[in-house]
Amino acid sequence: MIKKYAEKIVLIQIEKGIIEKDKEITYIFGYQLFIGKILSTMLMLLIAAMTGTIVEMFLLMVALIPLRQYAGGTHFAKGEMCILFSALLSIIIVIGWKTYFGIIPLHIWLGIEIISAIIIWTVAPVGTKNKRLDEKEKRVFAVRTKVVLLTEFFIIVICSWLQIPVLSITIILTHAIVMGGVVLAYVIELFEKRFVQ
Repeated sequence: MIKKYAEKIVLIQIEKGIIEKDKEITYIFGYQLFIGKILSTMLMLLIAAMTGTIVEMFLLMVALIPLRQYAGGTHFAKGEMCILFSALLSIIIVIGWKTYFGIIPLHIWLGIEIISAIIIWTVAPVGTKNKRLDEKEKRVFAVRTKVVLLTEFFIIVICSWLQIPVLSITIILTHAIVMGGVVLAYVIELFEKRFVQ
């Protein structure tokens, strides 16, 4: 579905002379990503608005996007699966905020943060089948990942000290989510190197 819309947009732009025909595949791929991100973001915010957790979801997205961009992680082959996963993740987060996240002791959250940060620090960035990273990209993204991770870690420390748990917990959740995606992508990459090639 997303690919069809992307193809229509690109076809119109080719007909109007905005883009060249030989770049069609690249633009279709780019528009697929763009449309998928918009739909995914809208769906996450809609779920949050319906459940009264818009602030928490917005904070999660602000923390998640830069770290995920540089650390990498698992990608789905189809945009629809990404949107579905984002919705599922949003529902789990909303349920967590409404039930358990606020009552889990801070030392448990800090334990989750330490584990997540160590794994992201040592494993990221990871490429995927759709986006392989060359050595230069790995070095650049590794530095950027660490800068974002350290910045967010200092925000956690400051917010914990100032007793602003919603921000601390949200960033820790972000790190746990990114850690999961990074570990899964890393395992898939190892499996493909060992058994597929």
